[in-house]
Amino acid sequence: VIILGIGAFLTEGGPWQRDTFFVVMTDQADTEFANTIDDRDERVSAVYERLVEHASADQAKIRSVLDGTSASYTPFYLINALEIEGSARLKRQLANRDDVAYILDSPQARPTRDWFSTVTDVDMTTISPKEPPPDEPVWGIEAIRAPEVWSTFDVQGEGIIVGSADSGVEFTHPALIDGYVGSVDNHDYAWFDPGIGNSSPADSGGHGTHTTGSSVGKLGIGVAPEAQWIACRNLPRNLGNPADYVACMEFLFAPFPIGGDPFTEGDPTRGAHVTNNSWGCPAEEGCDGRTIGIGV
Repeated sequence: VIILGIGAFLTEGGPWQRDTFFVVMTDQADTEFANTIDDRDERVSAVYERLVEHASADQAKIRSVLDGTSASYTPFYLINALEIEGSARLKRQLANRDDVAYILDSPQARPTRDWFSTVTDVDMTTISPKEPPPDEPVWGIEAIRAPEVWSTFDVQGEGIIVGSADSGVEFTHPALIDGYVGSVDNHDYAWFDPGIGNSSPADSGGHGTHTTGSSVGKLGIGVAPEAQWIACRNLPRNLGNPADYVACMEFLFAPFPIGGDPFTEGDPTRGAHVTNNSWGCPAEEGCDGRTIGIGV
């Protein structure tokens, strides 16, 4: 036991005391310059380039240190930060660096076997509605006077992409399939699942399908039925962490292909114009009330 204890203390990332944590860098990028760029595509592209260049340069030294250890890490640019899986000793060492502002926990929810079998890739086309669609806008749509907006301004969301950050989406739902940016065979720039890794949209709780339907669903259930949608799953078990929240924010800002690199393959001109975020990231999920705001 003593020998194992000494080994655990001396190693950088032994198998017995690895932890996952979110390292926020001191120097965050300044994107205020973009306020003067009128064209949206030019503006978001300039912001993306500034954020990526800044994070890549500023993280060079700490990445070099991490590459010399057994730790694994994922870098982020929307917030200049990294999620790291390593030892408690490494965590203490990084906390003492001048270029590190602070470190948050990034807890990982462990799925049960029964749950995990429900969120692997499945053929959602075999699922049919449990009841017929409504004949007219549902009561909630009427209550917020969406039909009045449609008729007065002759607009139902055309040309707008809505992003969903939630439990996922059943993309073949009859009210949603036609507005999906991707297709049954191609989910590039349309779907990202940082936690589970599904290569096609799935919903592990139903809530993301509901909120996406309320936003852009057809058949009388959505506020903007002519808008399109993309999605990212940050709540596979109704529990998240800073890294997954930021990963989805990055994807909805600058989508990338399935398996792509957010730093080199992100395309902000394909990003969401507006996003639905049904999450809060409380303290038990590792957040501190300020870090996610940097990304916003």
